[in-house]
Amino acid sequence: MKTYKSEISWGMAIPLAVVLLGSLVMTIMAENWPIIIVMLLTCGFVFHIYASTSYQIKETDLIVKSSFVVNIKIPISNIKTIKPSKSILSSPALSLDRLEVAYGKYGSVLISPMNRALFLAELKKINPAIDISQVD
Repeated sequence: MKTYKSEISWGMAIPLAVVLLGSLVMTIMAENWPIIIVMLLTCGFVFHIYASTSYQIKETDLIVKSSFVVNIKIPISNIKTIKPSKSILSSPALSLDRLEVAYGKYGSVLISPMNRALFLAELKKINPAIDISQVD
């Protein structure tokens, strides 16, 4: 089993961190304890998402994980195409430099593995029929 962490777009992460931490500091200064607790839980959850988003290649399956919210198991034999995407749709990808994985009849998921070339090579080794011709 190989695990690939999600690439992180610091252009997305830094503004989010500034807003969350700024809000937390402001609520601490206001001594609003119920909101402080909510802000701490929110910061913890966002950190957990950033720490846990990964893509595992396990024998014949691609497993896409992000916290306890996303756990998608895709048979690699069902993957049809992988192509670049700049979509801003919500997905288990922490970067806007994404790959759209199309599988089955209508399924697709957006991901952003850190070591893209190695990730794609590993998938192609298991299923040589995957079309990655559009990926640079």
